[in-house]
This record gives sequence, C-alpha cells and structure tokens, in this order.
Amino acid sequence: MIRSTQGTNHIHSHQMIHTGYKPFSCAKCNISFTHLSHLKNHQMTHTGHKPFTCTECNKSFTRLSNLKKHQMSHTGYKPFTCTDFNKSFFRLSDLKTHERIHTGHKPYTCTECNKSFTQVSHLRSHQKIHAGYKPYTCTECNKSFFRLSDLKTHERIHTGHKPYTCTECN
Repeated sequence: MIRSTQGTNHIHSHQMIHTGYKPFSCAKCNISFTHLSHLKNHQMTHTGHKPFTCTECNKSFTRLSNLKKHQMSHTGYKPFTCTDFNKSFFRLSDLKTHERIHTGHKPYTCTECNKSFTQVSHLRSHQKIHAGYKPYTCTECNKSFFRLSDLKTHERIHTGHKPYTCTECN
C-alpha cells in the first residue's frame, strides 16, 4: 500500500513505522515509541494520571481525543450498522472491526510468532508478552504477570481461596 503524506516531517515520521526505529523508551517497562508524545501518553498508564474527565459519568481519560469519542456514547448516535447482526456503531472503523467476526479476516500479524489478530490493539497487547512486559506483581512471592486476571488467579495459591465448586461432588 502506498501512503502519501503532507511534508518531509510527516514522511520521516511515517517511515519510522517501516524501519522499526523507536528512539523513546519508557524507563519503567522499556517499551519503545516512535514519538515522544506517544511515550508521554504511555507513561500515564504507570502514574494513573487521566486529566480529561467526562462531565456526564466522571470517567477519566489520558487523551482529550478519547474523551471526545467517549462523550459521543452518551448521545446514542450510531450511524454505521452491520447488516448481518443489525448492530450499530459510532465509528466506521468499529463497524469494519466488527465485520471481521463474519469474515474471519485477521490483518494484524505478530512478527515474532506469526499469530494474527483482528484488531491492532490486540496485536500490541500480544507483543508485550514477547517484550517481557509483566506489570502485575504478587505481593507474597514477587512473581509477575502480564494480565491482572492472571495475578488474581495466582494469588489464590497463597490464600487457598477456591471459588469454583464441582456440581458432582461438591
């Protein structure tokens, strides 16, 4: 696919996607970014700082653009409809992502293991596994996990909590 951009700054910025050059690294988790602004947005995940708050429901966001997208959810405006499920979406991109359920198309592939995904966010999340990103640490034994849900499951080893009961033998 050929991509056109507005000027030399834009083309250099765009070409970093293809070269893999990511000069800005997070000191907390070593994830790298092509732009300083992307690093700064990422760093908010460590601090929990979300300066943009919805006046309707008090949900907070790290980016103003995400707040604006969220605020549209309160209006109910969803102009894009899936003809198979009669399900509607606010953004055309959300409809296109949804339609991949029907087609099975997974356009985003991990360069490390060739696993494919329907959404780029799922690919990026998956790639953190290869980078060794494990932000959730057990306070009892210091074992770290990629997902909070995995940490919660692990913590049951220490507490002995068994939330599931066999219906056959109790």
